[in-house]
Amino acid sequence: SQSRYSTDFINQISNEEIINYLEDNLPTKYREIYLKLKFGAKISKNDKTKLQNYIRNNILPNFRRD
Repeated sequence: SQSRYSTDFINQISNEEIINYLEDNLPTKYREIYLKLKFGAKISKNDKTKLQNYIRNNILPNFRRD
């Protein structure tokens, strides 16, 4: 349906905005873990948890859509 397509399209754009913001604001110490995860390389569960917690606590609260 049209509304389903629109919702998916909006979510896609929203996700791209968040990813762009994340990539612009992620500190160097997390960048290697992030890039490995993004491209499907194996990372330790501990590293993944650290990255998720950093994003949840420091990146997402500061993300604003203009």
